[in-house]
Amino acid sequence: MNNITLPSELKGFINTNTEEGTTAADRKIYLIRGKLDTSEQICPICGSRMHVHNTYDTLLSHLPFGGSLSAVGFPKHRYHCPKCKATRMEQVDFQAQGHRITIPLQNFTEDLLHSGLTLKMVSSLTGLGKNVVKEIDKKRLAALYCKDGGGEWRRPLETPSVIGIDEFKLHDGHKYATVILSMETGHVLYLAKGKMLESGENNQKMSGENNHFQSVNNNQNNMGKA
Repeated sequence: MNNITLPSELKGFINTNTEEGTTAADRKIYLIRGKLDTSEQICPICGSRMHVHNTYDTLLSHLPFGGSLSAVGFPKHRYHCPKCKATRMEQVDFQAQGHRITIPLQNFTEDLLHSGLTLKMVSSLTGLGKNVVKEIDKKRLAALYCKDGGGEWRRPLETPSVIGIDEFKLHDGHKYATVILSMETGHVLYLAKGKMLESGENNQKMSGENNHFQSVNNNQNNMGKA
């Protein structure tokens, strides 16, 4: 088999061999085996040299290649301090926080979501579960539209002159939600459950004296499932 050598972009990972395998869904996957390039572990509490206490086989999903998936496998150590009895897990710089995937795969997933692909399409392309893709998308949107990535909406830097208002059905088909966004930048200005367009009070709030909208695009007749 002809091989192409590419940089892994995985800081601190040393590739020793690569195997071919098949997933439960009958997709080809490249298992990139290796080890972590770690220096001597020093106890952060007492400064003594730490020893390997346990070793765990770790597998992280990595970037797909063409129609094939890939994963990075390596032993991960838990270290123990013989002096103060403290323990710590070996740090993996290229692992995405909260997921068993690499940071390059997380960035690739965010790029696909930003381009407008659905959760199902991104899941198929990356090999990740839809719930994992959904969590990545929620964090991506929070970083774009919330203060400090939290739950409080961040105001856009400029007041939009043209806004769009749409109501759409939620998954159960009996409840609705309303979204208001800037037609110029795509920035989400308002998102909530219920039919906002039927409320005169909310309409007055959106068209108050502090708002300077030149036009409003009401897409109420074009409602689809979220």
